Order: sequence, then C-alpha cells, then structure tokens
Amino acid sequence: MNSSNFWLSNKANNSQELFHLQEKADTIIEEEEELFRDHMTYLKEDAQLLTEEGKLINDLQRNIPLSKIQ
Repeated sequence: MNSSNFWLSNKANNSQELFHLQEKADTIIEEEEELFRDHMTYLKEDAQLLTEEGKLINDLQRNIPLSKIQ
C-alpha cells in the first residue's frame, strides 16, 4: 500500500471511529438525561409524600388530647 492509500484508509478508519464515538457519547447523554428526569420525578413524589405525612401528623396532633400523648 502506498502512502496516499494508507492515509485515505487511515482517514476512513478515523472517521468511522469518530462516528462510533459520537454514537456512544449520544447514548450516554440520552441515558444521563433519562436518569435526571427519573431523579426529578422521584424527588417530586417524595415531596408529595412528605407533605401528606406532615398533614397526617398535624391532624393527629390536633385530634389527640395532650393527656393521651403523655
């Protein structure tokens, strides 16, 4: 193989490797975005549960006489 053919072949390999690297990077970014969305969803669910728990605790505290707690 002469030097110009080697250079063209090497350039094609580099382009193919770059393409595969970009595909992998895109996949990682998509997975990261999905993880972030899931994380935010779970945080919102946790906040809602904590709010409900706070309301229940508040209701209990208002409805139970202090003499029964001690």
